[in-house]
Amino acid sequence: MALALIALLLAIPSLASAQPAPSARGADSVVVVGMRVDPDTVTVGDRFRAAVFVRVPAGSTVSLAVPNPADGAYQAVGAARAYPPDSAGVQRAVATMVLWVTDPAASARAEARVTLPSGAARTIDIQLPLPAVRAVLPADSAQPRPPKDIVETPRRDWTWLWIAAAVLAALALLAFWLWRRRRRPSATLPVDPRQHALAELDRLRASGLLEADTEAFAAGTSAILRDFAAVADPRLGADLTTSELLDRLLRSGARGEDVEALERALTGADLAKFARRPPSPARALQDWEAARRWIDSFQRPASAAPALAEAGG
Repeated sequence: MALALIALLLAIPSLASAQPAPSARGADSVVVVGMRVDPDTVTVGDRFRAAVFVRVPAGSTVSLAVPNPADGAYQAVGAARAYPPDSAGVQRAVATMVLWVTDPAASARAEARVTLPSGAARTIDIQLPLPAVRAVLPADSAQPRPPKDIVETPRRDWTWLWIAAAVLAALALLAFWLWRRRRRPSATLPVDPRQHALAELDRLRASGLLEADTEAFAAGTSAILRDFAAVADPRLGADLTTSELLDRLLRSGARGEDVEALERALTGADLAKFARRPPSPARALQDWEAARRWIDSFQRPASAAPALAEAGG
């Protein structure tokens, strides 16, 4: 009996040493258990999903980041999505991606970011699998075809756009012609040429030509200016060129600021008429405003006063 008790006491340390040791990974172990791509074959520009499966402790969160490569071979679309863990503690994070090349690399660089229940964060560098890309040329093609665009642009028929532009231009010219016809001077001169010219400028601004055809708008502004100048001083006839008109106005003793304002207002119309360089809407509006200021503030030279007085000014 004594011998049996001694043998039992000697066996106790051996039983203790045979107990399994705690897991070397501990409670904070994080393990990537697999990756997958779906579908496994795509065409350039098609979307696919690449997933990583991570076993993490309970209460952990997993996110997936896929930085876009410098060569633009592939691209992540939107934010990656993480799914709740399964019964085995495996969480799945999925990134939606697009391939832009026909011969991609085998994988894409990504990061699985895990936040443990303790608040500690871990980042695991992984290589997400990429799908194969279908051939862009048919296998039985006898003649090679031009390469496809990375993103195909639908072909557009510009015929109707050109027709529409031509119709709009014709309507704008017709509107200008009708407007000019309506404003032809009658046999009786207006009582106040200055007020008549200012009213004509206001009607031109309200006609909509500025928005439809800046070239016609600039021509209308120039015509009103020249008509008023011819009434203000018979020597400033409407048949003069811009340089001749400005030269005669200077020699008549007009103020320098009047000449500068008139030159600015007429230059835009000349460029549109002779150089086929229509002004921008902003420049056409500035020239119209300069013309209105010039007519409103124009001081008749002394030698022209009788002629303007006869016209009612």
